[in-house]
Amino acid sequence: MHHSFILDFKRTYYKYIYLIIICLFLGVCKVYLILEEVDKYGSGENRLMSTIPNFPLNKKEYLNFSNNFDEYLKDNIGLRSNLIHYYNQINHYIFKNMSTSNIVRGKNDFLFLNQDGNSISDHLGYSKHRTELELEQFAKRIQETHDYIESKGIPYVFILAPNKISIYPENLPDKFIYNKHRIHNTDQLLNYLKANTNVTIIDLREIMIETKKICKPYGQFDSHWNECAASAAYKYIIDYIDIKKKIKFNKINYSLTLTKNCDWGDLVRMYTKVLPGTLHRIRDGCFRYNTKFASKSCNPKRSKGRWFFTITCDKNYQYKKAIIFHDSFFSQLAPFFNRSFNNSSYVLNRLTKGRLQKELFKKELEACGYEACGSNNAILPTDLVIEQWVERYFNSKGHAFR
Repeated sequence: MHHSFILDFKRTYYKYIYLIIICLFLGVCKVYLILEEVDKYGSGENRLMSTIPNFPLNKKEYLNFSNNFDEYLKDNIGLRSNLIHYYNQINHYIFKNMSTSNIVRGKNDFLFLNQDGNSISDHLGYSKHRTELELEQFAKRIQETHDYIESKGIPYVFILAPNKISIYPENLPDKFIYNKHRIHNTDQLLNYLKANTNVTIIDLREIMIETKKICKPYGQFDSHWNECAASAAYKYIIDYIDIKKKIKFNKINYSLTLTKNCDWGDLVRMYTKVLPGTLHRIRDGCFRYNTKFASKSCNPKRSKGRWFFTITCDKNYQYKKAIIFHDSFFSQLAPFFNRSFNNSSYVLNRLTKGRLQKELFKKELEACGYEACGSNNAILPTDLVIEQWVERYFNSKGHAFR
């Protein structure tokens, strides 16, 4: 009995010790959170961090509140970036792991993003395919987008920018094995859309593989394509639009030169955030280019704004207005398209009906719900609507025209 009492006491004692340690740790994290501002753009993670949710005012908000608050705590707990930093150092030095959960380090020091749709597992053929219902829903929504825009007399095109891994699979580590018996998720969805919609979809994977013969379309240390890739993509896109939509773009004169200036790129900032010096920062790894446009071209002017902004071209433009819904990949394409339009409206977000109407209709109609009090005469003269997604979002997110 005495022995049993001692064992029970020890168990209780250790529980209290663990509880005190956990409370102290959480207390330090809380103090750190108060004193130190959290990087809202996700230092080393290339994404916006979750913000504290508003107090729920209705049933829908109440049902989502716990999940939203949980995401907020995960992203904003004090010392989070420090803990990730030390975890990655241990992984690197002790376990000799050359990759992180989000970044895979391949041959020739090529870094590959492995998040937002599990791009590597999809490329290898191991990701779960969309169900028939999910394919139908995606097709229905992108067709609704197309039909709504084209009913206003405005051409609509969807552009798919490739994942880096789709262009440089030869630089993946040898440990990754392809599943040759399964179709990629990208091909599954594209094949379905081509068979069941009449939406103009511009798939840039093949042209980027061809571009490798003349330049390096992606750098070793960045998830995005570069200026040379954007140049090739631009030429392909305008030719495709000319064929499918009968919109002919005049040739823009410019030259590309390989630059000696090079930064580490977004993947190095994400890669452990520990030892960028362990990568070989060699001249051939930069793969950045300077674009010089002809003097006759306009000097585009950009308005303020990170997520919504406009770029105006004051001379030698060809068309009145373009509306472009995009992700970060379009930033390299923008300098080429800007010179063809007097006004280019950029929305760094997915295309929804509300966001489209905000760009499409005259501002005074916003108060009464756009089409409820206006007509097609109230639409701002618009020559083209572009929606651009990178391949990994195409694989992981549904289309949402609502």
